[in-house]
Amino acid sequence: MIQESPQLIKEEEIVRIYRNIIDKEYLNNYIYFSIVLPFHVGLPEKHCITMKNEGDKKIVSFLFCTYEYFLQKEKYFTSSVNMFLFDKELKDTKENLTTSLSNAFDFLLDQLNTIIFSYKYVTKIPYIYEINVTDIDSMVFYGSRVGGTKLNPLGLFLLDVLNIKTKQKILNKKEFSEFARIHRVAADNLNPFCDVKRILLYASSLGTKRRYSESILMQQTALERMIYEIFRIVYPELHGENCEDIHFKKLLTKYMPEKLGGNWDITKGGRGVISDYYNNFYMLRCKIIHRGYKPDINEYHKVSRIIEEMLRFITVRIGIKKEEFPELFQMVLDE
Repeated sequence: MIQESPQLIKEEEIVRIYRNIIDKEYLNNYIYFSIVLPFHVGLPEKHCITMKNEGDKKIVSFLFCTYEYFLQKEKYFTSSVNMFLFDKELKDTKENLTTSLSNAFDFLLDQLNTIIFSYKYVTKIPYIYEINVTDIDSMVFYGSRVGGTKLNPLGLFLLDVLNIKTKQKILNKKEFSEFARIHRVAADNLNPFCDVKRILLYASSLGTKRRYSESILMQQTALERMIYEIFRIVYPELHGENCEDIHFKKLLTKYMPEKLGGNWDITKGGRGVISDYYNNFYMLRCKIIHRGYKPDINEYHKVSRIIEEMLRFITVRIGIKKEEFPELFQMVLDE
């Protein structure tokens, strides 16, 4: 469905709306984006929600408008939102433009989701949901004013530059053969470890969208899926047991080393991949789930490397035990 983006708010309108709400010095420094939500939010027309944290030098504000359009003679409704970041310390965005815009957009989107959550909490409408960059058109209009200068000409901010800027090369004969093999395995559900890879690739995609918490949780899901599948294969005598009743930590410290060998020590300060995984990746996963912690990009890349090492360690151990567990070795090799 093709939509024509609603017209952006003009500078005179910005001044008229905000001159009695925020200090003049803030009106001299701001960035704003115009987006269209994939649903309609029932807030008063042109209602602005403005927030400032105590002691913070930034003010965020969101101006909601109803956007109506017709498709095949049917009328549809969504909400357009102008998202403002007023910042007295805002620097000229001509330098490091992409970084400045990306940081501002991420910050505003996070704040917008608190509004959407509050609205959903009150209305209980099931198809209203917190959004991320994949829910928005890849091309977003923005404007900026720095140092009291006139509003800069509107620009076009590309959320997913790689998605629309890169033309992928066509698979060669060897690659297409591998593609066809993997598709058959995945479509017919022939190998559970293919599902592990699928989850990991999805986690990687989440990371490129800067959805770091979700990506880390999906990486953990992939690892647990792998560990429990290994357990089912190497402990056939316990096949009738409900392995989901066995705590994940016990699988790591008792069952895996018994069959695969190697160093599975998880103690803090211990040496080895497993200790690094448990005390860094797994503990960060717990902070995300139990405390709502939001990792930054550096933490995300650090723990993603740890999970790669963890998976490599397990694969190596399976290779060493291939004579004892040929079925497991073949399934992991053939994922």
